[in-house]
Amino acid sequence: MALGMTIAVAPLTASVLASVEEQHVAMASGFNSAVARTGGLIATALLGAVLAATGPRLFDGFHVAMTVSAIVSALASVVAVTMLPGLRIKKA
Repeated sequence: MALGMTIAVAPLTASVLASVEEQHVAMASGFNSAVARTGGLIATALLGAVLAATGPRLFDGFHVAMTVSAIVSALASVVAVTMLPGLRIKKA
């Protein structure tokens, strides 16, 4: 997990800060930090719900948590592709 976070967080933060005008960098940094903290809170809550279960319910909770994570990741990808001008898909 630490390796994955190392690979993902630094480029993400650099992309966020590079995508705004210089006078808005502080606001973008604060917003990026707030979103990261919110994500951490949600992940902690989901982890608590998963670990509270035992036996087969543990696997059910894990699958729900992974499904929610996949949906959020897919939505984030759609937002990135549609909102960031450098990532627009070019039609052939």
